[in-house]
Order: sequence, then C-alpha cells, then structure tokens
Amino acid sequence: MLVAFDFDQTISVVHLYHLMRKDETTELDSYSNEFLKREVFGGEARLKLLAEHFHHLIANGATLCIISFGFTLVIIEALRRVNLIDFFSRQFILGIDSPLMQEVRGYKDVALVAVMKHLGIDDATSVIFVDDDVRNVEAVEANIPSCYTLLIQPPVGMTSDHLREIEDRAATRRAQIQPH
Repeated sequence: MLVAFDFDQTISVVHLYHLMRKDETTELDSYSNEFLKREVFGGEARLKLLAEHFHHLIANGATLCIISFGFTLVIIEALRRVNLIDFFSRQFILGIDSPLMQEVRGYKDVALVAVMKHLGIDDATSVIFVDDDVRNVEAVEANIPSCYTLLIQPPVGMTSDHLREIEDRAATRRAQIQPH
C-alpha cells in the first residue's frame, strides 16, 4: 500500500511557498515553530490528527510519500519542525527540485508511477493519491486509472473527514488483498 500526498494545502493548510513570497522571505527560519504549527499546519489539534493518521497508515503497512511542487528541503524542514518528519522516508519526499521530479519534468503522475515501480507495486489499486489541485488528480486518474484519488477541496488542508476516507480506503484495500 502506498499513500502519496501533496504537501501544500493538503498536509499543510496554506501554500508555504506563497506565504514565504508574500512575507518576502526565503528562509523558513523566519518563522517560529509556533507560527508553523498554527498558521501553516492548522494548529496543535490538527497536527495531532495528522500524526495519528500517518501512524495508523504506517502501522497497517502503508508507505507514505510526498509528491509536491514545493522545494524538498523546505518541506523536510517544515515537517521536522512540527514533528511529522519521521513518518516519511527522505527518499520519498519529492519536491519539484528532487532528482526524480526533475527527471519526470514535474509530472506528479509519472513520479507516482516511478515510486510504485521502486516499491515493486504493480497493482495501482494499492495506491492512494491525495492532492488539492484538480489537474494533478485528473492526470493520475487518466494515466493510472485504478489508483484511488482524493481531491482536497477547498484547498485548505486535509480535514478529519479526508483522513477518515483515506484510512477507510486503505483498510478496504488491505482486506481485499489479505489471504483469508
């Protein structure tokens, strides 16, 4: 099972790069951890929900991945500062500047196929793709039709309902592939 998340406005509640541009900063260090927790990730309660969600998915056999148009090191540092980094293997945090995203010219659907191949996943019904941009979701649906997709709208981060839908889909798929 693979669950691939966008970062901005999916894991986070805002687009971090746009926030940094608006604030005329290129350094994540300009923001306190409390600011990141509150303004970028939606507060302590939402961070707790995300941590529980990621833990639940991993405990049930999922590999988590981030495929984003954001910058890899900014994503890693933001996740580190709010204690979510340990849920993601660094090799599967793919920002627009990552070698894989460069190789696939920023196409998230092609990057997802490459991650699936790396993990030995042939059956895309074992994959969930979560993004706030309809164009990315439509590209995955067109090119990986058996992959389960979830569009995050409005683009203000995953809600508890989204998290429940992802967990329910993962559990359903896990039940289908486990021998009886």
